[in-house]
Amino acid sequence: MNQINLLLALALLLPSLSFAQISNQDFLLEPESASASLLFEPIATKHNDFANLRDDDDLLFAQRRDSWTSNTWVHVDSVEYYYDANNNQTISLTLSFDGSSWANSFQVISEYDANNNRILRLSQSWDGSNWINYSQIITGFDANNNQILRWSQSWNGSNWENISRFTYEFDTNNNYLSYLYQPWEGNDWVISSRGTNEYDANNNRISTLYESWDGSSWLRTDQRTFKYDTNNNLTLLWSQDWDGSNWFNDSQRIYEYDANNNRLSYLFQDWDGSNWVDDFQLIYEYDANNNLISSLFQDWDGSSLVNALQIIDEYDVNNNRTSSLDQIWDGSNWVDEDITFYYYQIITHTLPVEPAEYAVQIYPNPSTGNFVIDLTENEITDGKMHIYNAIGELVYSQNIQTGDVRKIVDLRGLSVGTYTLQITNGKKQTTQAILITH
Repeated sequence: MNQINLLLALALLLPSLSFAQISNQDFLLEPESASASLLFEPIATKHNDFANLRDDDDLLFAQRRDSWTSNTWVHVDSVEYYYDANNNQTISLTLSFDGSSWANSFQVISEYDANNNRILRLSQSWDGSNWINYSQIITGFDANNNQILRWSQSWNGSNWENISRFTYEFDTNNNYLSYLYQPWEGNDWVISSRGTNEYDANNNRISTLYESWDGSSWLRTDQRTFKYDTNNNLTLLWSQDWDGSNWFNDSQRIYEYDANNNRLSYLFQDWDGSNWVDDFQLIYEYDANNNLISSLFQDWDGSSLVNALQIIDEYDVNNNRTSSLDQIWDGSNWVDEDITFYYYQIITHTLPVEPAEYAVQIYPNPSTGNFVIDLTENEITDGKMHIYNAIGELVYSQNIQTGDVRKIVDLRGLSVGTYTLQITNGKKQTTQAILITH
């Protein structure tokens, strides 16, 4: 399977990412390329990262990815998520595993306005002792909470430097009408490209025209045509390029759905000059609750569509995705590649997560239940330590006395899941997540 198709597979395995609806997903899309054919879209800000992995009752609290090596699963990285009182995701903290312990790697810090629109997305990397700015995205909204600005900057070591900006327009039905893309060159914004959309009476996008600026006028580059079934499901996305005088076919995407409007398949075809030729396809399966349980990617080998990779998903009784197993086809069998576990906390019982007033460290975390709580950087006097399960029940408690520098905790008798550590000392308090895996 070629590299471009592999990247497309990873980006498109989730059928919820339809091109008609992609503006509702929390993805940052860079300017499109001929191979990826991604659209310039406003990024949604009311939806937390991995919003498709939660329902109205549960918050994604953490996830962990393991990789299959020889004959065993090895930890790779994990992500912890933190939320404000409105359940907006404020921090996603990525930790990497070095074989014996977890260490900071990367984090994204988000800020929101009074309407819960994300107005800042700050990315930072860990240099071993401090968080270092990497990039940030600043967004603006109109009175209807439509995103009208996406402004990207990078950190040069001492200051923020402009990279690019997108400005967006919407119609009275809040349909995304157009974008204008401007990179920063020297000391000014430069007009580069734009896209314009049209909609039908059902507010389905039916066409997108892309144009580039040559310094004096707009020149057509390519266009997209969208078609839908009677249930307003996207069934065809047809791409054409402009050669200076005529439109000619480039590629098309064909979609099929079941009676519950779940996407069953996605076939990508290229135009060879006279015929449509298969490139790759994705096939989806669902359980009785309409949860996506398998996503199969098949690549065209010149004569037929052959297996390449698949994702197998499992869910809990609340329809939260609990694991995603990635497998690669070796020509005769499916071989495990990576597996990601997801952990949730019920919103109605979530303990308030306050800014830490203690520099408490927990290691290893995740663990099998046996871990150390390091208090060496604090001066706690006669405090208390409590650990709660996902529904707010107290499962462990211990007093902290003056001079205590570390506590060894053994919770190996508890079930796999996410727990909350709470340390109090008078009016001060810190709260952190603990992940137990077996």
